[in-house]
Amino acid sequence: MKDSEPKNIALFSKSKQNMKSIDEPLPWMKIAIKIINLHKRNKLHNIIKGLHMNVYMGHITVLLSPNLINVITILQILTGMVQASYGKIIVQGTNVLQYSNKFKQLLGFSIDVNALFNSLSVKEHLMFFSILRGMTVKKAKHETFNLITFLNLQNQASCTPGMLSLGIRKRLCLAISLIGDPEFLILNQPTEHVDSESTKQLRDKIIVMVL
Repeated sequence: MKDSEPKNIALFSKSKQNMKSIDEPLPWMKIAIKIINLHKRNKLHNIIKGLHMNVYMGHITVLLSPNLINVITILQILTGMVQASYGKIIVQGTNVLQYSNKFKQLLGFSIDVNALFNSLSVKEHLMFFSILRGMTVKKAKHETFNLITFLNLQNQASCTPGMLSLGIRKRLCLAISLIGDPEFLILNQPTEHVDSESTKQLRDKIIVMVL
């Protein structure tokens, strides 16, 4: 894991609170992502209705909602998996809803543990996704070594997902999201159903990336 600018991280989770934007920035905080009047409607009802929020550079932003579908839909819109009905998401002066490929190059997001390949080891996962990112084999090997070291996966490097605890699989998903040193990270409930020790390790790593 090479030295770089602080990450902009969005963590999505469920809560008993209503989804809302908490937007009380300090004067020195710079906006990394600005969401303006975002809507998503299906045939029956509005899933997202008029969402306004900012994500600030070098900060962790958390969305809380009693309804998981709201959170998942925002994640899918940000990653380009689904289209918004209307609204804007401004990144570096560009509405990424119209130019999503530009944003995707800056983005890393954690896949679900169920999406891991049963036949690939930890090391092979990182090699595979590094090459998908467009790296040469030589660079992919270097990236894999750095991420395994950063996330303390040395003892599990040759293990397939079925041999790993949920906490280690979550750590592997975090490693995959970090490939290519993306400017933005989207992590969907990275510590859900994880034991307290693994949760602390994952949170510590996330905090290190932001500082």
